[in-house]
Amino acid sequence: IGRALALACVLALAACATAGPPMTGGRSAAMPPRTVEVLYVTDRARIAAPDGSLSYGSDRSKVMIFGSGVLADDGRGTSDGFSVERVTEDGAFPVTPYPMEAVHGGLRRVPATVAAHERAAARLQDEVAGRLAKSKRKEVVFFIHGYANGFDDAVETTGNLYRILHDDYV
Repeated sequence: IGRALALACVLALAACATAGPPMTGGRSAAMPPRTVEVLYVTDRARIAAPDGSLSYGSDRSKVMIFGSGVLADDGRGTSDGFSVERVTEDGAFPVTPYPMEAVHGGLRRVPATVAAHERAAARLQDEVAGRLAKSKRKEVVFFIHGYANGFDDAVETTGNLYRILHDDYV
């Protein structure tokens, strides 16, 4: 639990986003991708985007969620060349704070909540491992966007990092 929780906490810092695996092979820096997929972890509250699709606002949630964001690249190679095309959730950790129960000699986290946490941690670790298996460099890059940015801004900036680093990382 400790290692999984540590991974989850690192990923959750200020709704970070990390880049995903190459979507199309054999690209060069001169030929940017048409789409980029990034793995995100956020504690931002869910909202419906203007078109009704899933997004996240600036309010915090009591749930840490992870999934994929697909970015459309206009091919210009400019800092504003990405837009969020689709966001999907792959998993979520239980609502925090985790409930406690009294047991002989003290308190413990409710076993069902611990089990749900372990399932979410395993799912996130499997997702990262699967992306690493497809990555050339076997490296993970974390982008922690800070407090004055929206979710789309963070995902789009991560897409730009992906372009700059030539899509060789997770």
